[in-house]
Amino acid sequence: MGEEVAIPRNPTGLGPVWDKTDRLDHWEGLGTAPVKEDLFMDVRDFDDYRLLRMPEVMAITGLSKNTIRRLVKAGLFLKPIQIAPRAVAWRWCDIRDWLASRPPATGANWR
Repeated sequence: MGEEVAIPRNPTGLGPVWDKTDRLDHWEGLGTAPVKEDLFMDVRDFDDYRLLRMPEVMAITGLSKNTIRRLVKAGLFLKPIQIAPRAVAWRWCDIRDWLASRPPATGANWR
């Protein structure tokens, strides 16, 4: 087996602290060792799941609050998710995909 590795402890004492330099030799003989990539997610992975509140959605889409509400009611815009009893939000990845699905502007009103 590999050399003994001391697992650093969380300052609160509630569990181990992992960083990208920790060795996983101590898992040897305990079955399948965790894949190091599974232990750490890149911060950018969380960007897609960032929640946007109404003012941000309005700024990103260029739509007014009433237009967003009207489109949601008509089923033409994403329904928000409930994040608290009186608060809703939209996932950034859903807004981004909705914007990408919109057709390009054409017609007499577009120059």
